[in-house]
Amino acid sequence: MKNPKTKHIVKIIKISAAALLLATISVSSGNMAEDPNAAYFAKLENDVLEEINFARTQPAQYAKTRLEPYAVKNPSTAITECINEMKAMQPLPPLKFGKKLALAAKEWVTAQGQGGGVGHGNTGERINKQGLYPHTWGENISYGYNDARKIVIQLLEDDKVSNREHRKTILSRAYTHVGIGFGTHTRYGYMCVQDFAG
Repeated sequence: MKNPKTKHIVKIIKISAAALLLATISVSSGNMAEDPNAAYFAKLENDVLEEINFARTQPAQYAKTRLEPYAVKNPSTAITECINEMKAMQPLPPLKFGKKLALAAKEWVTAQGQGGGVGHGNTGERINKQGLYPHTWGENISYGYNDARKIVIQLLEDDKVSNREHRKTILSRAYTHVGIGFGTHTRYGYMCVQDFAG
């Protein structure tokens, strides 16, 4: 378990076949109201929340119904490890939706998506700007996918990331709330930011 005061940054991982990049830390606020795709993105954000909570509250069932079929076509040491871990773990409480965390996530989507960059910056400041001062916080970012299941599975598998930081973030008991921002990215098509706090 991390020191709750620790703020962490995990390097971006490129999965070239899927044009997916993942990272872990935290984000900031933004206004997506004028985006013509706002309703579509809002549904995806809700779908990601539901997928994360399925993994947390029913880890063994998630491993059986989501990860095992995925592993048949995409075998890896990381996915096998994740399946075994989730089958053995105790269920976690679902994460509650954090409106201000979502604003923080959407700000980063807006700022980064338009420029086509990757990674993070001033994460804590963005969260604080929303009037939030959580005991601990973390972030996962996915680039290249517009499917909730694929996003969460890739973060849980966390292949190429030796410390499995994205998986740890999703399956951490330290977090109680999450805000999700989804939008377009000029380089990878889509990006999904998940800000966690506890």
